[in-house]
Amino acid sequence: RSTLFPYTTLFRSRLAYDQRHSGAVIVDYRSSEAKGLMKGVGINGTFSFGSGTAYTPSTSESAVFGRGWSLPVAAINSGNLPWTKRLDLRIEKAMVVAGTDLTAYVVVLNALNTENVDRVYPPSGEAGNDGYLETPEGKVWLLSNPGGAEYYKDRLKVPNRWDIPRIVRFGLSVNL
Repeated sequence: RSTLFPYTTLFRSRLAYDQRHSGAVIVDYRSSEAKGLMKGVGINGTFSFGSGTAYTPSTSESAVFGRGWSLPVAAINSGNLPWTKRLDLRIEKAMVVAGTDLTAYVVVLNALNTENVDRVYPPSGEAGNDGYLETPEGKVWLLSNPGGAEYYKDRLKVPNRWDIPRIVRFGLSVNL
């Protein structure tokens, strides 16, 4: 603690991209010595994981009808997004066709199809619910708009709040 600035510890806050824990496990297998069907096969897997980044819990505000910002109800960036995990795979087979080196491959991103949260609504701390419909104002709005709950929930489904779903890519590379 500094004697020149005794209150600096009171004003420290985490940055929005602060992630306390992260890691990755990478496994790569090549069958260069194999014969037959396994000759030229390569398998690569990357499993990455991490604790959630920070966000600021805020007052309940409608993400659909609101002003676009909320008042903080806790310290800046004191909330945490959920942990994330992701498995990416690449499987390839090298071969020679008519004197040309070819490699056929399959890449699977997010192979386990894990729903990793990238952003949340600050009032609820959830990616798909801003918490407005549970407030007194939200309940009044629901009473005056029968069937409005489905409309409202559809407006909250913003894809950039989640990481990518499972994606499968096929490819062929030619080595001349």
